[in-house]
Amino acid sequence: MTDRTTAPGRRTAVFLLLSACMAGTPITAHADPVSRAAGDDSACPVETPDARHTLRMDPVCLVRGEAVEGLESIPLVHRGYRYLFRDAATRAQFEADPTRFEIRLGGACARMGPLSGEGSATIFTVYDGAIYIFASEACRATFIADPEKFLERDDTCFATTDRDAAAAQRLLARAIEAHGGPERIGALRSARWIQSRDVSSGDRTWKVRRSLLVLYPDDCTMEESWDDSGWSTHLEAGGGRFASGSGPDRAMHPQQVRAAERVLHRDLLWLLRAAVDRIGAGLIPGPDAGWPIADEHGTPIAADFCRCHWRGSTVRVAFDRASGRIIATRSRDRGPDHRLAEVERLYAGATETSGIILPDRVITRVSGTVVAAQSGGLAIVIDESPGNSMESRIRQP
Repeated sequence: MTDRTTAPGRRTAVFLLLSACMAGTPITAHADPVSRAAGDDSACPVETPDARHTLRMDPVCLVRGEAVEGLESIPLVHRGYRYLFRDAATRAQFEADPTRFEIRLGGACARMGPLSGEGSATIFTVYDGAIYIFASEACRATFIADPEKFLERDDTCFATTDRDAAAAQRLLARAIEAHGGPERIGALRSARWIQSRDVSSGDRTWKVRRSLLVLYPDDCTMEESWDDSGWSTHLEAGGGRFASGSGPDRAMHPQQVRAAERVLHRDLLWLLRAAVDRIGAGLIPGPDAGWPIADEHGTPIAADFCRCHWRGSTVRVAFDRASGRIIATRSRDRGPDHRLAEVERLYAGATETSGIILPDRVITRVSGTVVAAQSGGLAIVIDESPGNSMESRIRQP
């Protein structure tokens, strides 16, 4: 992970805040999914890199529900994976429509999600006409039991009326004023959310650090480190890439880019800034029936509600009726077991710097159960100079 520094001419302030964004039966031509695995039932198998990145079953046949081994003499390399084919005809079909037959999620483990580590092409299954690979046999078995709990999809945009949209827009406008006003929030150029915690795994405890760096409006870097090993995800105009200290950067698959965009669009500051200048330009506000809101001590809070949709991401928003500030959001996200669920983020406390007011604590609930209630760090940079780019980073608090 590289050191990030603050470019000259910027004003930087530090908050204490948790990273708010870091917290059916398989169907094929057969009754059961077509699948093959290697390794034991609990750990990722030890393999050569070539084996992990080689799918030895003909992918065109797999998608059609047939388990047919490909030939070494008929290979094709696509997006970092080597595919073998039964004959030249199936290879030609793959080349004509690679998005249909390729390994999905850019090769990420389908149980852990599109932004997780790579799976192994020796451990795969076919679900709903698509090939997915996994980091271990245990991951594959968990996925097969209920695939829809693990597959991220774009949210469907809700129906709304002009009247409901106007009511939601008024709530957002009041929230923008309550959090610092449109001029200050609209001038926001970048922010970093940081979460640090100890994680026990096996017989050891790891120092885990996650951060989300947003360069508004739409670039971001997500970083994660376990002790001294780290990697990062970079979302930039036109695509994205993965980086680590163990090899060259890797281009993100379009499905991984969409997953990274969903993380970004759940960010509280991104939502506030988008509400300043994107209503009427793609950000769709609408009504929401709401849900019972209570503070971190269980005291009920009077709230108003709306929802916002942007490019396949829907976020439900709760506003404190007294102050107008955003006090909670709900969105479809991954829980601690990697299953998709409705995740609520309750924003508590308030801290001000450079005129922008943000919470200093975040309580994350999954299906009503608290799974995280921590504080980390946030750096906000108001950049008054031109030339802001992904190469100009914020110094870590």
